[in-house]
Amino acid sequence: MVRHTVLVAAMCVLLGSLVEAQTTGEIEGSLVDGRGLPVAGVVVTARHVATDTPYSVTTNDLGRYRFTTLPPGTYEVTTAASPSLGPGILTVKVTMGATTTANFDPSTPTAEPRRRSGDGPRSRQFEASGRVGWTLSDGVRARRNVEAGDGNIYNRIDPADSLSWGFTFGVFLTEHLELEFLFDRQQSTLQVGGTSTADIGDLGIGNYHGILSYNFGAKTRPLRFFAFGGAGVTTYGSLTFTGPEGQAREIGGSTRLSGTLGGGVKIYRGPVGARLEGRFTPTYINSTADGWWCDDYWGCYIVEQLHYSKQFEFSGGVTVRF
Repeated sequence: MVRHTVLVAAMCVLLGSLVEAQTTGEIEGSLVDGRGLPVAGVVVTARHVATDTPYSVTTNDLGRYRFTTLPPGTYEVTTAASPSLGPGILTVKVTMGATTTANFDPSTPTAEPRRRSGDGPRSRQFEASGRVGWTLSDGVRARRNVEAGDGNIYNRIDPADSLSWGFTFGVFLTEHLELEFLFDRQQSTLQVGGTSTADIGDLGIGNYHGILSYNFGAKTRPLRFFAFGGAGVTTYGSLTFTGPEGQAREIGGSTRLSGTLGGGVKIYRGPVGARLEGRFTPTYINSTADGWWCDDYWGCYIVEQLHYSKQFEFSGGVTVRF
């Protein structure tokens, strides 16, 4: 019985190895110096281009290396050897059940010289993220109280806290520094507040910012924290409401200068991951008699000085690197 069990287990292991060998591929090769002598103890890295996943091995005493059970695809194979040995960057393709050879030899014309700083353009990595979240919006405070016809005292005008959504698209300038464009949209309700709260009408708020992000840690790590800052504009949509005498009135939309600061974490699994972040957006508002916050309904004195309307957004979504 014991012998039968051992035999079955051995057959299962052998069968699993055969199946794995047929669904993966291998890369093997050697590293030699300018005299053709093998170079031992050097780390060789094969990076799967599509998923940006690295695999590493070390050359043996004969200068040879071997990668086994690699997912099919295109790989960039590099070495950590001294540049004086003439190492290069080799691009090879791995197919299922096959072994690809990639030799590092200074005399081989197909070996690409390793790029150093300033040697020329490198391939850029892009990142796109979509997200949904909740935005806490702060409006502006009146310089003095306004007594409405219903007997309530109003001294604030605010967008209501509500659901928001948006996306970012960025390009990595370096391994850590990323230049991004951010768009965010909040569909809110404009309210007046004081002794009571009253809705004026539906209000759409949009943010358009150019931001610079710093991503901590190596780009191959599955978890990366980031921080960002930037500037742009915040737009307020127009809305129509009914005045105290029953007549229809309209407040026109406007575009205001704004900035943004925030940070969060990205969690990757290959090229796809999750992005969680918090963002603070102060918006510069300077209202005058013909300004956005001014209307005959409430009186142009509502906001007669500089203010910053503030937004705090907490969001999460999907991010893709390519």
